[in-house]
Amino acid sequence: MNKPTTHIALSGVIMLSSFNATLAASNIDASQKYAWSTNAGWINFRPTHGGVTVYPDHLEGLAWAENIGWVQLGTHNGGGGHTYANTSRTDWGVNNDGAGNLSGYARSLDGSWINFKPAHNQVTINMTTGGFDGYAWSENVGWIHFNGSPTYQVRAEGLSVEPSPPPPDDSTPPPPPPSTLGSAIIIAASGAHRGNTLFRYTEEMTRRMYRLLRQRGYTDDDIIYLNPRTWQDINGDGADDGVVDDDCATRFLRNLSN
Repeated sequence: MNKPTTHIALSGVIMLSSFNATLAASNIDASQKYAWSTNAGWINFRPTHGGVTVYPDHLEGLAWAENIGWVQLGTHNGGGGHTYANTSRTDWGVNNDGAGNLSGYARSLDGSWINFKPAHNQVTINMTTGGFDGYAWSENVGWIHFNGSPTYQVRAEGLSVEPSPPPPDDSTPPPPPPSTLGSAIIIAASGAHRGNTLFRYTEEMTRRMYRLLRQRGYTDDDIIYLNPRTWQDINGDGADDGVVDDDCATRFLRNLSN
């Protein structure tokens, strides 16, 4: 899907104002309402002033995460039958194929798109018990796990007259899907020789850019970092992070510095 570009602050106001008056009553179990993300923390699918509703063909409503704020499950909020096209900034959301297999995108106020059917996994709902399972993926926050039984699980109510106990979950997180952000090249140029008093500022700017790219979801493999000083402590732990690509270009920069 070509994800639409949005202005976070403005979209947040639009999201909350459009949902406050028309939110349907959530059918998420009040005692089983949390998913977990290592980076985003607990995600509450039935918060006090929001809530997610599961329909036979789609999900809608708002979940809440302390670290990323409100998470909107779709642009539709009128209940009934609906299928998201996930093709524009006004038509996106999480679909349900009727058998509990979810797909499509949710979005948080910090601009994070959350894919409910990534390349290596999928979020599902047992339409008999209401129990969620599987993993969603976001480039900004990583994997989101919906079933960590018996510690936590998201479960919808009222999907079946005779619910049965959910099956045990012995799965382990799959590897993250390949990054779709592309590649970036950072060059600490102008020479590291002692006479160049500006190099330390140039180098610090490249370090900051490296950290910023990592925060935006780039991996070390996505970033080509060229620096005549190959020892670099990007994360501040006092050890070389091995991020400088020691190829012919870096060796050329090092020769210019001598």
